[in-house]
Amino acid sequence: MRFSYVVRLGVFLQLALVLPICAGCKCKPPIPIHIVQGQYTQEALSAHVTGAVFLTAEVDRDGVPRNVRLVHRLGWGLDDNAVEAIRAWRFRPAVCDGTPVRVRVPVEITFRLPSGANPT
Repeated sequence: MRFSYVVRLGVFLQLALVLPICAGCKCKPPIPIHIVQGQYTQEALSAHVTGAVFLTAEVDRDGVPRNVRLVHRLGWGLDDNAVEAIRAWRFRPAVCDGTPVRVRVPVEITFRLPSGANPT
């Protein structure tokens, strides 16, 4: 069985967590404790690109994201910036029955034009 839920992190980020749940165990998902926003590239700003980059990351027992993988690309250099941002995140690790465990989490980073950026 799997347990999933979505954590909304500000306007730009959404973290969907999926944990394996065993009968009778008490599992808690990883909790982001340090979040780095993905940065726009100059090319993406000039082209008024908006959208989302979907990734997965393995959060290890120390709360460090490893093995970051792109699931859906946006282009314009934003994919690399999203990967770089996720690698800088830190989590309180997932815990099952009192023991930190490694889990893979899907992450969505949404790029929106800053207010005042006027698309032409």
